[in-house]
Amino acid sequence: MIRGERSHGRHREGAVPGGWRPRAWDLGQRVTARRLAGSWPGWTVLYGAGSRRFYALATGPVPTPLILEASTAAELEIQLRQETPTLAAWHPQARAVATTSHALAATPPSPTGKAACPRS
Repeated sequence: MIRGERSHGRHREGAVPGGWRPRAWDLGQRVTARRLAGSWPGWTVLYGAGSRRFYALATGPVPTPLILEASTAAELEIQLRQETPTLAAWHPQARAVATTSHALAATPPSPTGKAACPRS
């Protein structure tokens, strides 16, 4: 097609640029990540729209970077329960969470009978 011959459509010559709005992908997962971040002091919880995974990064002074990742919020929460006592040794905010009921709750059994969230 030769430039300038387009007579219709938003890319035609002389067309006024329209209002473009970015899409907000996976809003439910982002809200869930914010809820988890508020429930787990000592952790920053993120949701990656590109990877479609949840991530938790330990905040504060830790000897090595501590990053958890899972495909669902429930799997990430299981990992957070397992790792919060480790984090509590270095981070005072996490120490308080390690003694709360949701951090000490029993891990729900997996329907397959295997570990719900294998450690990598």
